[in-house]
Amino acid sequence: MKIASLTALAACIAMTSCLSTSRQPGDQDSMMASLSPAQRVLIDEARSEHDRRTDELALARRDVTRAQAERAQAKTDLVAAEQRVDQAEAKVAVAVTGTTEDLETAREGVRVAKAKVVPQHDMIRWRDCNLTRCEKAETLAQRSQDLAAARVDLEKERAFAKSDRADARNTDVSKYETLVNDLRTRESVARVELEGAVRQCTLAEQNYDAAVTTSKKN
Repeated sequence: MKIASLTALAACIAMTSCLSTSRQPGDQDSMMASLSPAQRVLIDEARSEHDRRTDELALARRDVTRAQAERAQAKTDLVAAEQRVDQAEAKVAVAVTGTTEDLETAREGVRVAKAKVVPQHDMIRWRDCNLTRCEKAETLAQRSQDLAAARVDLEKERAFAKSDRADARNTDVSKYETLVNDLRTRESVARVELEGAVRQCTLAEQNYDAAVTTSKKN
């Protein structure tokens, strides 16, 4: 499956490279200038969509950075919670030489400290799932931006093919259509993967909430 995926990616990259290198320097600007405002409408719409997808990708990348920080903080909090257990157990070791009341108080401290460790493990699992969800969202945003960029090129080719100067250009709209279709498939796959990550993240959050509730009851 991974080999097939890499092969598909390589094909997309190769096609994009070929389509890009087929243009001569200055040729595209010259062709764009030859189009009427009406012919540029779909190109402008595709560019606006690409700009929107670019903004979404930037937001998705920020979400990944935030999720990484949250996971790191959760791990730090777990270490602190485990240290509090060690401290509480140390107090028990001292309390055994004291009164019965001191010993019971120290043991209660251990119980409370351990009860807080359990939800912290669930917190880390939740943060792990959330990071995966954010990474999948970033992948989808990248796929959507790639698709939007390809659509810009496709709309240009379609406009050029219908322009008065089409005979001065080796225009093959089908190549761009094939690339758009391939990228649309990759976007769909990324969306399905994100949906799966969202479900896992929701379950992990529910488990954490349940662990916190149980901890408070104890």
